[in-house]
Amino acid sequence: MAHTPTAGNSGDAALEELRAALNGIPRDDPGQVLQDRVGHLAKVVALTALRDGDPRADHVLGWWHWMRYEALPAGAGDVDFRYAAGFLHPFLERAPGLLPIELVRHLDRPVLPDLLRRAFEGLVDHRRTGEPEALGRAVVLFRRVVLASDDHPDRGFHLFSLGTALRTWFEHSDDLALLDEAVVACREAAAATPAGAAVDGIYLAQLGDVLRLRFERTGELADADESIRLHRRAVSATPPENPYRGVFLGALGGALQSRFEQTGEREVLEEAVEVCRRAVRDSPADDPFRAGCLTGLGDVLRAYYDHTGKREVLEEAVDVCRQAVDARSLDDAERAVPLANLGIVLRAEFTMTGELSVLDEAVDVGRRAVASTDAAPSVRGRHLSSLGGALRARFERTGDHAALAEAIEVERRAVEAVPADHPQRGLFHSNLGEILRVEFEQTGEAPLLDEAIHHLRQAVEVTAGGHPLRPLFLSNLGGLLQIRFHRTDELLLLDEAIRHLRAALEAAPADHPRRGDHLCALGVALGSKFERTGDPAALDEAVDLGRRGVAAIPVEHVDRDTHLLNVADVVMTKFRQTGDLRFLDEAVEHFRLAADTTPGDHVRHGMHLLNLSIALSTRFRMTKLFGDLDEAIRLGERSVAVTPAAHPSRCGRLSNLGSVVLELFERTADRRVLDRARQCFTDAWAVEAGPVHLRVDAAQRAAEADLTAGDVAHAFTMAERAVELLGLVAPRRLRRPDRQHRIADLAGLPATVAAAALAAGKADRAVELLEQTRGLLITDTLDTRGDLGTLRHHAPALAAEFGALRDTLDVLDHATAESDTPAPGHAREQVLADWDRLLAGIRAVPALSEFLLPPGIDRLRHAAAGGPVVYLVIHSHACHAVVLTDDARQPVRALPLPTLTKADAYHHIDLVRTATNPLVPARTRVEAVRRLPVTLAWMWDAITGPVLDHLGHRMTPHDDPDWPRVHWCPVGIATFLPLHAAGHHVDRSTDDSPHRTVLDRVVSSYTPTARSLLHNAAKSPLREADSTLVVAVPDAPDTSRLPGVVEEVERLRDLVPTAAVMPTPSTRDAVLAALPHHPVAHFACHGVADWVDPAASRLILHDHVTAPLTVADITALNLGNARLAYLSACSTTDTNPRHADEATHLTAAFHLAGYRAVIGTLWPVDDTTATAIAHHTYLHLTDRGTTPPQSDRAAIALHHAVRHHRDSYPHKPVLWASHIHTGH
Repeated sequence: MAHTPTAGNSGDAALEELRAALNGIPRDDPGQVLQDRVGHLAKVVALTALRDGDPRADHVLGWWHWMRYEALPAGAGDVDFRYAAGFLHPFLERAPGLLPIELVRHLDRPVLPDLLRRAFEGLVDHRRTGEPEALGRAVVLFRRVVLASDDHPDRGFHLFSLGTALRTWFEHSDDLALLDEAVVACREAAAATPAGAAVDGIYLAQLGDVLRLRFERTGELADADESIRLHRRAVSATPPENPYRGVFLGALGGALQSRFEQTGEREVLEEAVEVCRRAVRDSPADDPFRAGCLTGLGDVLRAYYDHTGKREVLEEAVDVCRQAVDARSLDDAERAVPLANLGIVLRAEFTMTGELSVLDEAVDVGRRAVASTDAAPSVRGRHLSSLGGALRARFERTGDHAALAEAIEVERRAVEAVPADHPQRGLFHSNLGEILRVEFEQTGEAPLLDEAIHHLRQAVEVTAGGHPLRPLFLSNLGGLLQIRFHRTDELLLLDEAIRHLRAALEAAPADHPRRGDHLCALGVALGSKFERTGDPAALDEAVDLGRRGVAAIPVEHVDRDTHLLNVADVVMTKFRQTGDLRFLDEAVEHFRLAADTTPGDHVRHGMHLLNLSIALSTRFRMTKLFGDLDEAIRLGERSVAVTPAAHPSRCGRLSNLGSVVLELFERTADRRVLDRARQCFTDAWAVEAGPVHLRVDAAQRAAEADLTAGDVAHAFTMAERAVELLGLVAPRRLRRPDRQHRIADLAGLPATVAAAALAAGKADRAVELLEQTRGLLITDTLDTRGDLGTLRHHAPALAAEFGALRDTLDVLDHATAESDTPAPGHAREQVLADWDRLLAGIRAVPALSEFLLPPGIDRLRHAAAGGPVVYLVIHSHACHAVVLTDDARQPVRALPLPTLTKADAYHHIDLVRTATNPLVPARTRVEAVRRLPVTLAWMWDAITGPVLDHLGHRMTPHDDPDWPRVHWCPVGIATFLPLHAAGHHVDRSTDDSPHRTVLDRVVSSYTPTARSLLHNAAKSPLREADSTLVVAVPDAPDTSRLPGVVEEVERLRDLVPTAAVMPTPSTRDAVLAALPHHPVAHFACHGVADWVDPAASRLILHDHVTAPLTVADITALNLGNARLAYLSACSTTDTNPRHADEATHLTAAFHLAGYRAVIGTLWPVDDTTATAIAHHTYLHLTDRGTTPPQSDRAAIALHHAVRHHRDSYPHKPVLWASHIHTGH
């Protein structure tokens, strides 16, 4: 028997073998044409020579079909008769004598033969040239054939041919209308063919295929279900020995897989795998249709592995995909699909094994798949996206930037290739978004992150809820939102990320191979939520999810290191929360495992080295084991060494290295070690692509190290560099709470920059820097509320525009979370762009060139017109009082405080907080209260005594007009010292010698910044406040009763008979509505200082549980007629130390809302004492009830009230030292 060619043989050889076989069949035994050997030869010719448009193949195949027609029983060969007519029709005019006479008569019918001939010629031309015009001509002609054959016995065949041509044209054009028409034609072809006819299975399978294609294009499940039913019928109608049975099984498997990829039904996928395996088993090794069956099996195994993660499935998929590629000739256009499938499974194998050679092969076959694709744009898009995934993996493994650039380019082309309404479009958006994320992580360019988020939002939006890929898209989107959150600190972004990540976890089946990814991703987000909000439940869940996530990831998985990193991060956070070394040891173990299992040339290796270095240096601080410190330094050096000079992460890695080297200096005092740390910090600042907040931190730390080294010039330079970047840390495009959080990370910066300036002998600049680094949100608010008189005078049109725009910006700045929607976010961006444009226009006016720019010392000195402003700077290098006066010749004087140290300050602050914290155990608190006078005496000796002596305030004034005024402006930790109460109160002499107390020398006020004093000083002249609002809440729900409130209100009304007392219940909305109508507001209620979220600190009204009156609410007010706010409540000036320089507390909030003077408290106050101090204060404010409250006397009035109670209880300053005055 002659050798039967396979699909890999030459088409010419197969053609000649088939011709010889047909010529060798004897006339008396025509049944030989039905032998399998002859059929195999015909299939090979159909797949090779016929594909190339060789007319010799048409002639030979036509005769083969004719001879089969003659050999088969009557009626069984009808389909062969029709194929014979189609193949031999082109020879009718050229050589009719070479055709069977019966066929010649059949083809000689008018019109139809010519139309059919020309239609098949169009298909042949398209096969040969790939020209879409030839395919279009064929479709047009087949349509005419169908129209001309209403009652023709071959109408079913004509419809089938039209459907085939339409399907082919759709596969090259993605024109859905063509596919719809193909469905109609194939449906009519199947309907026109009797059940059980020889062509029944073929027509059913063709209709099933076009329905499957339409389902894949539109997502209509009804098409998928019908396609599966039709393919089942085609398989059932085809006996096992039929050569088309394997093809029909493969088609059924493909239809099942398509349904799974839209619905995620695992049982459907498992049936698809089994059916495709049967298709391959039923196709002999030399069957030319076997290549298609192998391609289908490889694709469905790829999907099965993605869903199950089973190693054996991946191994089978790789083997089958290789066979599918080998079964196609190098010039076979159908080779692109198995090549693309092979590339995908090879990338999966690399993910499992980490073998770089496997990844290289994946990239190679991916490129070959793209190069050999001439199919529809959506198919080409799939091949492009698969190549992009392999290129991305290559970059992540090797750092090859050329691979990253190519990946971005091919992923963009993939998205462009896919129609907007394609049901798989979400995958292409997701892939592009992820590769843009990778590029962003390399460059730090914000537009890349914005575009990445846009594409992931598109992916989620266009993907239905039950789609199996939706969890992946949700997870990817959540990850990108986390990245943006870490860049901006926008809490709404983190909350949205957590929602998406939870949805991804809930949507993923319990046994899904990516479930570990989803667990870890959500754990990371919840860890960030804890760090942002302090919610301990979020951290506990994060630790649990991280541990479960790592346990679910196979040990050999190439990305396991990222999951180890994630769980280590949250466990490290748990250590910081609890101080439990077991958590730190666990974190070190995970970090070490991540570093050890990542190759040295891997792009993530440097990151793992960094994290292990940080963890070890942290453990060193706890255990003092120098081995940990030595290793931490070595690892830090390696993490920097493997990081490109311009990479954004180099900033953080250099800064970390500086930190651990500084640890070594603190143990060795080796100047060379210190210089090395200084260089690390300076180099970290110089990484321009680094995150801004890290660059600011690096500059600050460089300045501090420079001060330690005595290099004051460089310290001052680095301080200036830190301040230059400050505006980028918390830009106004962020919501106010998010800006507040980012600014809190700058805690300590004002003291450092001031210390550097003072060390450099630049006292004036120290004040300017303090004003530029403290009260940043206060400054922004004042910028939108300042007087426009000068602007109106020089540019009235710009003033009008400014007034309207600042009102809009003020509303956006103080929008609550409840009112925020995506639309206001876009509005904020536009308003800020308009704001920047307007400011540039205003500053272009010569007389307005410094409009809203940070004021210089010449302007700032006017804040001291009513008395000096004293900044207290406590720094480890040196401590100073910086005195700002309205002296044009020397507005700033720096007073060193040599006996003041940072350590002493912390000690006494701790004592004050212990003495005033009701949650401290009673015995401990009583002892602290007993020692509190010692702290006040220390403050006098170390701080306030030298300051007042310097100012010349050495005696106790006798009359109110003679009392001098001092505005205290403590910096950083100094804000927790009751400077106004400093002094030797217990041992005051009774003679005329000077009393060594602040209360006996000056009237004290506080101010958050000098600029806030300037702002309120610019208000209209003071007048008597003829309207007073009293808000009294002695009995708020869920709080202890305040019996003194009732007495306080009665005494106040005795002195201010016209006071308006808010009716009960007093609610937030009612109070906010009433405040604008009363220049004086008096609150007698509970107060709560929220250290987790200081902007949520609140006055307790009757509806505080559902609608608390918070710092954020008060700050949003802009009260032009406000004069005095008296806050007779606990802890209204208390805040988290990280927010101290921003003065995020109730007292400052009322000042910012417009009240020139605010009386508040530093700590919880005794109910009886609060009532007594309020009564004595109003006695002075109203001249014993003879006038309305005179708000300009608020400071002196409170001063006398506190002195009176000090005289009664000198040993118990906890009772009288809490009340303070802020403002004018």
